[in-house]
Amino acid sequence: MLQASTMDMSTEEHPFFAYLCTALSAPLSSPLALYNGPTSSKTETIQRNLSTLFARLKAAEDAFRSKGIETPLISQTEQATDANAATMLSEGAPAPKSESPDLAVRDTRLAPSNPLSQASTISAPASPRIDHEVCSHCGAPATRDSKTAERGLTATDELELLKTQVQDVARVCNSVAIGDLSKKITIEVHSDAMSNLKAAVNSMVDRLGQFAQEVTSVSLEVGTQGILGGQAHLPRVEGTWLELTNVVNKLAADLTLQVRCVAEVTKAVARGDLSRLIEIDARGELLDMKNTVNGMVLRLRALTSEVLRVTREVGIQGEPVGLENVPDIEGVWLELLINVNQICSFKSLTDQVPLALSPPPS
Repeated sequence: MLQASTMDMSTEEHPFFAYLCTALSAPLSSPLALYNGPTSSKTETIQRNLSTLFARLKAAEDAFRSKGIETPLISQTEQATDANAATMLSEGAPAPKSESPDLAVRDTRLAPSNPLSQASTISAPASPRIDHEVCSHCGAPATRDSKTAERGLTATDELELLKTQVQDVARVCNSVAIGDLSKKITIEVHSDAMSNLKAAVNSMVDRLGQFAQEVTSVSLEVGTQGILGGQAHLPRVEGTWLELTNVVNKLAADLTLQVRCVAEVTKAVARGDLSRLIEIDARGELLDMKNTVNGMVLRLRALTSEVLRVTREVGIQGEPVGLENVPDIEGVWLELLINVNQICSFKSLTDQVPLALSPPPS
């Protein structure tokens, strides 16, 4: 019994156990305390493993904090008990005994006999954290909601963050209003409502940019560069965006069809083919152009038909006739009609002169 009591007392008085108690009780944010007492292979192994454990714990805590999640804290009751135990040990009072030796090690903190109690490398235990902040304006306690508490923000900090986020949204909306589609919401958001708002505004800016780019491309191709057949392509559009895309594409398609039809008819006239007419649906000034081109083709068709008939009858059959069935002609076409009629009249007169000069039959 005496030997066992001596072994227990030597174990409790060993400075390395006091070092372990102090190191494990220190806040994780402070560096690991150094041990300057007697060492052995076992104490060195424990120190190395303890350093590795502290590094892994700190890395895990930093990862949680980077995501806005606050790590669990020691309860106020445990903190008060630890603080009382540290005070009793610093004043030389015996530490309260536990039922097991493993729990007794936790209560042996900085005893006066421990050389580590005066070491400057050991940090003091963390102060208790209060769950309620005080308002800086009225002095009343400011209660935080669950999500705010998880991120470690007070109500004032949450309000400032919301104000900053709203200002960033307003900045992007003002840029869109003046035609600048290069701005987006870049501020970090945490709540679901602000995340949805950020995604919606950025998606709107992207869609506006795509639509403006496609409309500009089609307008330049069809209107300036003369490349017909261009269409705007916007993937996964719906609602007003789909209607605008369809209107732009229909405009480009109608203009392409009308220009190509006019070009085909005029080319046919240039080749001497007067059987082609513009048959597409047109309105406004395009309808006037359609009627003008078709009227030109019809008059040319009637005039050439009459000229061919007269020349064939006068030149081949010898019958003096004139151009009659050519309605609504004017300008050069009218002059051509008059000249052909004069030729036909002169041909008729020359045919009658030999008949008058020939002797009568006997």
